[in-house]
Amino acid sequence: MEKRIILVIVCAMVLVIACGDLYAFDSKSNKYGQEKSSSNFFKKSHQILKANEQLKLSDTQVEKIVEEKINAKKAVIRAEAEIMIISLDIKMGLKEDKVDLKLMNKLVDQKFELKKNKTKRLIGAYARIKSILTKEQNNMLPEIYKNKKLEKHVGRKYPYNY
Repeated sequence: MEKRIILVIVCAMVLVIACGDLYAFDSKSNKYGQEKSSSNFFKKSHQILKANEQLKLSDTQVEKIVEEKINAKKAVIRAEAEIMIISLDIKMGLKEDKVDLKLMNKLVDQKFELKKNKTKRLIGAYARIKSILTKEQNNMLPEIYKNKKLEKHVGRKYPYNY
């Protein structure tokens, strides 16, 4: 009987520890706290600039891509700041004795509207970067992305097949 109680306690402790680890890592963000959509945009735009010689980018193309990347970064920073402010408002509203449901619903709608607009801006910025490139340069992009993924896994015992 005592062994069963000890076993149940040990299982409960393992479960609590495992759940804590799950919540510690948010699957929607990378190690820098950015959401995946924004980090993917910045990774791809960085890879395009890094493959400057391979793609044979002109100076004007590089300048336009850098300008688009900086403008997108500014927009993401503004959007994330607004999202954080609204999140704090939601958190404070939930701590009140009587929760105003209409206000909370409005704040949640605003928060996800901002997230939606941020993602749309990033997609638009990536489309503008791709429009800066020529057709031949755009055709080379998938190979550059694939090579970058393969470089990432060099030295592993079983590299991923991409």
